[in-house]
Amino acid sequence: MISGKCSRKTITRRDFLKKTGQAAALAGVGALGLESILAGCATITFKEQAPVVYPPLRGHKVQPPENGCYIGFHGLSTDYYESKLGKRHKIFSPCFMQTSPDFVEEYVESETAEAIPFVWRDITYDCDLYGFKNLVGNKWFKESLEEYAKAIFKYGKPILVSTMYEMNSTCIELRPWKGRWPGDVKKLWRYMWQIFEDNGANEYATWVWTINPKENFPSATLDPELFYPGDQYVDWIGMFVTNPESSNYTYNKSFHELSHYTYKRMRKKHPDKPMQITEISKAHGNSQDEYLLDAYNTIKSWPGIKAVIYWNIVNMKTGDNNTLTKESEEILKQIFKDPYFIGAY
Repeated sequence: MISGKCSRKTITRRDFLKKTGQAAALAGVGALGLESILAGCATITFKEQAPVVYPPLRGHKVQPPENGCYIGFHGLSTDYYESKLGKRHKIFSPCFMQTSPDFVEEYVESETAEAIPFVWRDITYDCDLYGFKNLVGNKWFKESLEEYAKAIFKYGKPILVSTMYEMNSTCIELRPWKGRWPGDVKKLWRYMWQIFEDNGANEYATWVWTINPKENFPSATLDPELFYPGDQYVDWIGMFVTNPESSNYTYNKSFHELSHYTYKRMRKKHPDKPMQITEISKAHGNSQDEYLLDAYNTIKSWPGIKAVIYWNIVNMKTGDNNTLTKESEEILKQIFKDPYFIGAY
């Protein structure tokens, strides 16, 4: 994930509006600058008391814990985390190059699967050949989604799913959906959700709407509310909060600085939607262990956050090494002794 410095072409808000021809339609909240939005958040009277208990989700979806926060990791096996950190993760995200439908098929056949899977890199990732705006109604796309939905129904257990992650980012060349007109993104999200619904997958599929906080990378991030598909289509809300060494903007900022306005805003606007940190990462080279200590302490102080997933990988596009250092492993080992952070058992 790249939410600091885009490794390819980045467009400004003005360029984005010119590109889509929707400048007038995005007047108002969509055209607000970062300062206006953050100033508005700063004036919101928002107080919450622990624990935050969310309404139950329908069916056999992933229910948020009443008190505490699930821990999750992207990459490596449960055995690694148990041996290094003393606790197995509750949520497992597959490796970056593994597409979601294939992962679901493999997980169905696994006899040792313990963690809740989070599948997010679906077929929209490589859909440019078919034209992003033409996916709704496309025969190949529909059949592929039906196959994906049937695999989840066959799995028959709670599972986290997402699509078009970081959709409010304007790093348009990184993903097919980035820099798109928000109406197209919302239309496609609802279309995919409905196919899952028609094939019974939404009994288990727990839809996570994942966004970039504007304070994480303001020059290439639009107001996430423009892309919200509606309460019916969203079960959880996730934030990507990364701190890559390749970004001059985020490099010396804390987790709190990179996410607290968006956290307050989402909790205020969507109080019944459980929140998670879909990606937290910190590159080597700038006190990773201290950053993570502050981050997980902050997460504990935000009772609306019910899951946090660390991306324990090397970003091959930027070269940022987010793998845990020995010092960070020791820090997390101590943090996870706190029963507030909930593992697989």
